[in-house]
Amino acid sequence: KANAYMEYEYNKQITNPKCLNFLSMVYICILFSSAVVSTKLILTPIGTISAGSITGPFWFILSDIIAEVYGFRYSRQIFISAMVCELLF
Repeated sequence: KANAYMEYEYNKQITNPKCLNFLSMVYICILFSSAVVSTKLILTPIGTISAGSITGPFWFILSDIIAEVYGFRYSRQIFISAMVCELLF
């Protein structure tokens, strides 16, 4: 039964993806901002941390939201597109 559920999740078709384009753009923008600010250091009372560690969790949370709402197929397509954009950036 679990395998049937995974197959359903993979083959889930979205007929009207209202926010998918917007979420894809936000996903790629967060990815770019994480890459750019990862070299910056922030001084905190605990110690010095990388600024990328602040923007990184938003990237993972948005990835999880896209996978849960739109399915793994769309999430993987957005991830691959984002990695191609990152290589070109």
